[in-house]
Amino acid sequence: MLKEYESGQAPDGQPFRLVTLGNDQGFQVTLMDWGATWLSCQVPLQAGGTREVLLGCPTPMDYLRQNAYLGATVGRYANRIRLATLNHDGQRFALAANQGEHQLHGGPEGFHNRRWQQVEHDQNSVLYRLHSADGDQGYPGNLVADVRYTVTDDNALQIDYHATVDKPCPVNITNHGYFHLDGANSACRSWPMTICRWTVRGSPAPIRPMSAIPVWISASRKLSPPTSCAIATSNA
Repeated sequence: MLKEYESGQAPDGQPFRLVTLGNDQGFQVTLMDWGATWLSCQVPLQAGGTREVLLGCPTPMDYLRQNAYLGATVGRYANRIRLATLNHDGQRFALAANQGEHQLHGGPEGFHNRRWQQVEHDQNSVLYRLHSADGDQGYPGNLVADVRYTVTDDNALQIDYHATVDKPCPVNITNHGYFHLDGANSACRSWPMTICRWTVRGSPAPIRPMSAIPVWISASRKLSPPTSCAIATSNA
């Protein structure tokens, strides 16, 4: 399935552009071009019906009034950079600070706060693209970032990232979704959870927790998701 529609008005004066993707099993996700943001995830239940498992806001406009980055694509660099400063090959780069003297998730005008171009789509996939100029939020190099959301036949959402840059630059793009697998009125503190590592294709070794960060790239790299990852809930 594929549904496209507009809602509200974004900071650039244009409407938010939303798209809903789905499969024949009833699994549906809704996304918008502002921040390449994941808005909704409706999962079919064995007993019938669906359950919303993604935390979000009631309307697209409400996403502008929260600072939790709900469902947004964050970059150029997800997480914090101490003192909003990068040093590489004898050069110092002063970044735009947005968490005291530090930078969080790419700065105040990071990828979460931009309109992404909807390049292509079909009933189960949409591709967003963003151009980030040399010096944007303090980062070196002209960067082109792609994020593709794909609904699979086994009721999963696959997210693929690709970035190219014409100068060495740290790039760490991710989605900032929050999940509530048992629905809106249940506790989540007892959920068992497995966290999987991520790898960068073309790197000599996988990036593991506590590895040296940032990772600088100077050519096209594709960020590869985990080969397996499970988040389980006892009441599914």
